[in-house]
Formats: sequence, C-alpha cells, structure tokens
Amino acid sequence: MAIPSSGTFDYVAIVPDNPREQASSWCATLRKDTLWTGERLVGSSPRLQMTDAGLPTDTPPATIAGVVRPRVFRTRISLTATERTHRFASRVSFHVDAGLASTLRPGDELNLTRTGCGGLAISVVRGDQLVAAAGAVGSVPLGRDVYAGVPMDLVEEAEAVFQRRDPEFELGELPIEVRVRDEISVLFRGTHWINGYEVYMVHGFNRGIPGRDECVAIALKGACPDTMANSSALLLGLENALTIET
Repeated sequence: MAIPSSGTFDYVAIVPDNPREQASSWCATLRKDTLWTGERLVGSSPRLQMTDAGLPTDTPPATIAGVVRPRVFRTRISLTATERTHRFASRVSFHVDAGLASTLRPGDELNLTRTGCGGLAISVVRGDQLVAAAGAVGSVPLGRDVYAGVPMDLVEEAEAVFQRRDPEFELGELPIEVRVRDEISVLFRGTHWINGYEVYMVHGFNRGIPGRDECVAIALKGACPDTMANSSALLLGLENALTIET
C-alpha cells in the first residue's frame, strides 16, 4: 500500500541571492502541478534550511544495491513546517553531497520530493535546463530536454514473451528510460553518457507493496561534477535517509 499524501511532499524553492545567509528565510511551496488533497508531510509552505553536516559517522557504512555509502562531506536539507494544520510533521531532513549544494546559483529552481513509495528525489533546474538530479528522478522536474521514467510499454512487451512459457513471470526490477532530447537509453545499472549528461544508475524501480523507487543520478557536464550527483543519489537512496520530527 502506498504512503498516504500526508507522508509525502512535492516542493519547489527558488534559490535566493545569498542562499547561505538567507537559509532561514527560504520558502518552499507546493509545485504548481501538485494536486492538493489535504495534508502534506510538512504542510504547503515549509521553511527550507541548508546546514553543514560533516562526514557520516556510522560504522560499518551503510550500503545500497551492493554499493557502499560514500564518505563525503554532506549538506543537511531541512524543511520546517510553518503551519499548525495541513501537516503531519514539524520538520524533516535528509542529506546530499555538500558539493551538489554548492553548485546552486541564485534563481535556480530546487525541487524536492518524497514519493508514495517513500523515495526521495532532488533536482536543480537552471532556466529550462537540468543541472543535476538525484534519487527517484522520475518524480521531479528535469527541465526541458530530459525525461526519466519506467518504460511500461516495453516492460509489458518483454514480460509477455516470457509469459508464453511461464504465465506468472514478471520482472522484479524495472529499467529506467532516460531521454535527453533525441537520444534514449533504457538502463538497469552502471554509468552512461547521454547527450552531455552522465547518468549513474544505482538500481531501477523494484516492484512490491508499495515498491521501491529507482535510485539514479543525472549530472550536466561542466555544470555539476558527476561524483557529487552520484554521492547524493546514494545518500538519498539509503534506508532511513529521511529524518521525521513530529
């Protein structure tokens, strides 16, 4: 069963002129294409704050899909409710690579999402162009030229072939289709270059109840170092990546 809307969020924030100095006054709002159906995890307009979080301290380090969580300097992104109603928690927080946070420029669109499967995602869009995205990237805006999602038409065709012999067959992990302008790749794992973007696939979408979102990093060459996007995806994809304070 999917997480109810009160356990999800889908926010956008515009980076101010001095993001570090103005961290306490950032305001995030529901994305315009988000259907408002009552509560969101921290309401409709939480305050956004970014703070240095240092290196991870857990020993042994956590892993995701067989990959060890990177030992990198982190930035904690916190969303604090400004309302007493229409919210479930008072504050939530999660980590990204500090280098990804440092790529933000005034006027950038910062998108933050928690899905009905509990997956986290972040994207940075500058003008209409995606700079970087990490986590459950199919759930956040990716600019004018980039698309990511499960190609269900191809999945169903592929499963139908195997079901001729085993009627119960289905893929447990679904690939992610990434399209950048007219170039398309259908990916399961590994690193790929697509029209000027590096795409790092940690894993695809895992079926289940409610399922497990894909974990992917997408970075524009020359605008965001791929290692910072990759580390952010691994941090967001960890179990218990989100801290919820009620």
